[in-house]
Amino acid sequence: MRFKGLIASLAILMLFVGCPEMLKTTAVAGGRIECINTQTSDAILASASDTSDAIELWRYRPDGYFSLQWTITGTGTAKIEYNVSHDGTNYQEPVGATDIATGQTAGTNSASFTPIIAPYIKIKVTETGGANAVTVTCILCLQ
Repeated sequence: MRFKGLIASLAILMLFVGCPEMLKTTAVAGGRIECINTQTSDAILASASDTSDAIELWRYRPDGYFSLQWTITGTGTAKIEYNVSHDGTNYQEPVGATDIATGQTAGTNSASFTPIIAPYIKIKVTETGGANAVTVTCILCLQ
């Protein structure tokens, strides 16, 4: 019986040695891409903003890769940024952080960004044109 177990172990080892591609595939830790709708057709009045619900990053355990896709309708202009929290209560834009995007008008676009390490994040969209409203849908993807 032990002999069969040894042969099975050797067969598996030989499979990995013979197919290095399989080692690469199995060596990827996590690697899943998770996507979360942060805003869904949210109407934002001129000079106003809309902030998503908190996203508990600690649940997803991202490897540090973030991207955001957004669709804007309406005739206003928007900026998109992120706020983080270490306690789940107090959110702020990190010192030195850059906006995800500025000057965004009607259409669909996307960008990658690198937030600071924090267990919670929110996506904030602000209408910056001052005269017209926008409607926004955002999808955050992380890996």
